[in-house]
Amino acid sequence: MLEWLPTVLKGIGDSKLAAILREQVSLLELQCDQAIGERDVLATKLAQAKAKIELLESDNAQLKAELDDSQRKADDDLVPFKGALWKRKPGGGYYDDVLCRECHQPMVSSHGVLSFVCVPCNVRVNFTGKQLAEVMRGLP
Repeated sequence: MLEWLPTVLKGIGDSKLAAILREQVSLLELQCDQAIGERDVLATKLAQAKAKIELLESDNAQLKAELDDSQRKADDDLVPFKGALWKRKPGGGYYDDVLCRECHQPMVSSHGVLSFVCVPCNVRVNFTGKQLAEVMRGLP
């Protein structure tokens, strides 16, 4: 007489299981939608970061070119003569600073009687402070 009971109980169990599964599927769909939203946000951030990187690389290349140009111009202003470097004045002529041919720093001549020497590099030239005016007259 109760042969139908296991079938009914199984149907009831199946409907409870189906409800639980539907709830879990609904939760998974919600999590999937959230993950897709997060992915889209991250994709947008990545695109913005790539654009910023391109801009920074472009700016960096431009600044490097400007630096190279500036250094080239600075080197063009330095004239080698008698083992030293001489900086051109904008209006013509030269500054009377004797510059090291290695590090481009000013050289010194003790009391004008010793040869000019670069203290950091220990580079020496064959003229003294007393001979500076004569050497400068020979500059090209």
